[in-house]
Amino acid sequence: LMDSGCSNHMTPQRDALKNFTKIPPKPFRAANKQSFQAIGKGEMVIEVPNG
Repeated sequence: LMDSGCSNHMTPQRDALKNFTKIPPKPFRAANKQSFQAIGKGEMVIEVPNG
């Protein structure tokens, strides 16, 4: 399942990002109201089959 309407996605797998760079910690809140800190950003390539 892929949410193409979402503007930001998160992963705990830093190695899944092809160009990870550290950023100053940025707080955000999940849908369940739990708080987290973003500590980096990057791009992830996801291949999906046609169909």
